[in-house]
Amino acid sequence: MDLRLALALALPASQLFACANEHPWFPNDDADEKPGLVCSGLMLRTLSDVAVPPANVAALVRVTDCDGEPLSRTLDEGNFEILENGSLRSPFEARRVVTPLARATKQRTLVVVDLSGSILLGGHRPAMIEGVRALATELIGDNHELAIYGFDGRPDLVPLGFFSAKLENIEAALALISRAEVVDDSTNLHGAVVNAIALLDQAVKEIEERDVIAQGNLVLFTDGRDLAARVTPRRALDAVGGSSHSVFTIGLGSDLDSATLSSIGTSGSFFVAHRDGIVRAFKDVSARVEALARRDYFVSYCTPARAGGHKLTVRVKDGDRSGEAEVSFFADGFGAGCRPEDVPLARP
Repeated sequence: MDLRLALALALPASQLFACANEHPWFPNDDADEKPGLVCSGLMLRTLSDVAVPPANVAALVRVTDCDGEPLSRTLDEGNFEILENGSLRSPFEARRVVTPLARATKQRTLVVVDLSGSILLGGHRPAMIEGVRALATELIGDNHELAIYGFDGRPDLVPLGFFSAKLENIEAALALISRAEVVDDSTNLHGAVVNAIALLDQAVKEIEERDVIAQGNLVLFTDGRDLAARVTPRRALDAVGGSSHSVFTIGLGSDLDSATLSSIGTSGSFFVAHRDGIVRAFKDVSARVEALARRDYFVSYCTPARAGGHKLTVRVKDGDRSGEAEVSFFADGFGAGCRPEDVPLARP
């Protein structure tokens, strides 16, 4: 992949406004479907867009169903149509590249598990270990590493296994959990969230510094509420809200602050009444992680326009479902020499 395209894809959607040669990406925070329009099976949103000489026009597009949920499969280039000023542009008229963001992304998932006495001594430990094992088995691979940390009443997270894509390293971390003893029988849940977000920030930054696309995911498992009171709920929620990571929570039993866990789990919250549902919940999280990665596509093409204002429409068709999103751009100064994979961008 061209490095400049990689740099384009590397930026989180909320930050895709950096520029090189003073050509900015413009984040489209208000680019949702227009009110009153009937969804025809697919909903498209342009997260950011750019138009730069010699004739490159590109957009980061999110594709979901009408409820905003990810599709069940990854789309290919044949599902995408490019229209300019309402007229369909064939690949011969406007060369294009459509890249699923997931294919170019290195993911790091941090699993943080409750090591308080109610888990370790309450008979939930084996199911928790098996749940983490199932999650790791589904997710880890060449583009996906997983780390495991624990928490109890202490101020800091307990490192059990650092980021790795090797199952033997995951098993070593799980073995530590199986032998863990109760150290501080309290629950620093809010502190665990703040510490985990900071740890994941650094883990993702390490990848991005190598000019590789990065995505962070946090999975937190607990059977209780915060008892340590070291960190306020607001600070935990602010840490989650200020990050670009996907955050998932799994809550076991009835002694939970379910409202706070739901607020922390911005990408999904899963609640189970009994230990028999723990493994299923971890599997549901892994499926959700993979599904969310299928939403975003980088669409780039070479416009034949050479001056003036124009409107790009990205249309997606999948069977009898369809949807589209629009982007306006100016082509002043455009000319020959465009390659759709060349979008000159730099980090902010």
